[in-house]
Amino acid sequence: MASCLSKVQDFLLKRVPNKDSELIRKMMLIYGIAITGIFFLVVLGIITVIQGKTFIGIMDLFMALLLAVLVINMHYTSHFLVSSYIGIFFIYLLFLYVFVTGGVNKTSYMWMYSFPLCSHFLLGARKGAIATLLLFIPSAIFLLLGLYNPEIQLYSAAFTLRFIPSFLIVFLFSFMFEKSRENAHEKLNHAIAHQEQVIEQRTEQLHKEIEKKEEYSRKLRHSQKMEAIGLMAGGVAHDLNNILSGVVSYPELIQRKLGEKSDLHKSLDIIKDSGKRAAAVVADLLTVARGVASEKSVCSVNSLIHDYLKSPEFEALASRYPTVRYVSRPDSEIMNIKCSPVHFRKCFMNIVVNAFEAIDREGTVSITTYNKVFDELSAQSHNLKAGNYIVVSVKDNGPGISNDDMEHIFEPFYTKKIMGRSGTGLGLAVAWNTMKDHDGAVTVESSINGSTFDLYFPATSETTKQHDQNAQQSRHKGRGETILIVDDEQLQIDITSRILSSLGYKTASALSGEEAVEYLKQNTADLVILDMIMGEGINGRKTYEEIIKLHPGQAAIIVSGYSKNKEVDLALNLGVKGFISKPYSITEMSRLVHEILEQKNIDGGQSSPSQD
Repeated sequence: MASCLSKVQDFLLKRVPNKDSELIRKMMLIYGIAITGIFFLVVLGIITVIQGKTFIGIMDLFMALLLAVLVINMHYTSHFLVSSYIGIFFIYLLFLYVFVTGGVNKTSYMWMYSFPLCSHFLLGARKGAIATLLLFIPSAIFLLLGLYNPEIQLYSAAFTLRFIPSFLIVFLFSFMFEKSRENAHEKLNHAIAHQEQVIEQRTEQLHKEIEKKEEYSRKLRHSQKMEAIGLMAGGVAHDLNNILSGVVSYPELIQRKLGEKSDLHKSLDIIKDSGKRAAAVVADLLTVARGVASEKSVCSVNSLIHDYLKSPEFEALASRYPTVRYVSRPDSEIMNIKCSPVHFRKCFMNIVVNAFEAIDREGTVSITTYNKVFDELSAQSHNLKAGNYIVVSVKDNGPGISNDDMEHIFEPFYTKKIMGRSGTGLGLAVAWNTMKDHDGAVTVESSINGSTFDLYFPATSETTKQHDQNAQQSRHKGRGETILIVDDEQLQIDITSRILSSLGYKTASALSGEEAVEYLKQNTADLVILDMIMGEGINGRKTYEEIIKLHPGQAAIIVSGYSKNKEVDLALNLGVKGFISKPYSITEMSRLVHEILEQKNIDGGQSSPSQD
């Protein structure tokens, strides 16, 4: 039975686009009333015609036909409201007519009680009340006039006294029932709307949480990638830089013993430069994985850019791309910045190289510098603090960067170039890390007309220091001072010993921190050169802690195949005078050793070299 009813309902409502339960109930009521009305009207119409009341019978059959038309129209068009208004209107006319005429044996008034129920349910409380009153008022007037005019009196006075209040009771009941139902339905809709709003808000919140989770996952993957690169770089940097020390340093030692006209100078320069380029790749890996950890000094951005544009590296770049010209527009009024000159140069160089390589044929690379002030709001959009900044802008008119590539350009090893030929895939990653470690930012905008990279450096009011040219000489001779070399690699000891001996220093060596401490229990040294990482046993920082217990204020230099890290900072805080990265050149080592020993002599007065 339930299955049959369900099939009937599906058939009647198959064209209804909105399956709202309230609409379905009303339409099913219309169908029910209409079909029932058609049946009874047809039966009553036939009976009425047989009884000789032809006009009333025809009216009943006409109303049955009208209801049938309404049902068919509603079934095929789903015009519920139109059908409701038309149906109520014709029912109104029929009921008013049969009430005034009396119908069959004056019993048609019974249909009147069904009108308030139907009109309220189909039209709602307000419109249903209006329709009911439109039927009740003329009916009541007709009854009251009949009490005073026997010619039109159809119903008795007793009927009038019973019908009017009973109809009003049915009317009020219908109105109150429909009103309470509408209120309940409104509350239900409000509750549903509230729940939908809650669900929508929760869904939006879930979307944000999912996006945040995806962002965290992306950052975690990036962090894991950086960690993996760090492990890889850390694993090879120390040993590789020890190996490269020979490649970088021995050519210089050999060149010093050759005549100036020797044909080997050029070959040795190539070997030395190759070693330096290899060391630079290792340094880039360490920069990407662990960040920049070098001393910062006050510098002029325009001077740093000018030095690079006059360098052999830039001349080589310009010669590789002869159809690309560059335009430099420095602002002469810009403030200074506090930076690592080496890392600024590398960062700027990577951006410029990227701009040159982005241009396929002819084009222009524009380099601009200017001051910029960020307030709190604008600084947040760049992940910066409010304040004064120096902007270094590099713009090219190449084809631009695609949206897919834009999301990855600062990732390590992500490159559209041919790996090994035009890049390592680390250039922009190094630039991003350099800016981060300088409390700045790098932004990029791109279109089909080209790309613009902006480097934001915090400005400083400090002035640059003028360096004593005499202190920048490439070679500084010693006066027989004793230098203790501590390293777990015999090759590294040999290289450093040869460099220092060639500069006029005496050397002693130890293959571990423990051995160095034992040596200094019996001897003294003007300077100790300590390797930070020395396999098993104590490292450079712990070795220095033991040394200063024996010789407080002992002058020392920390060397390492890694970048400068927390252990190095701890050693510097203990009193270590300097840090130098492997592989180092004769020039770098001679300058640092000379500066430290000169400062020692100034602090402690002139002293003769220590004796073993």
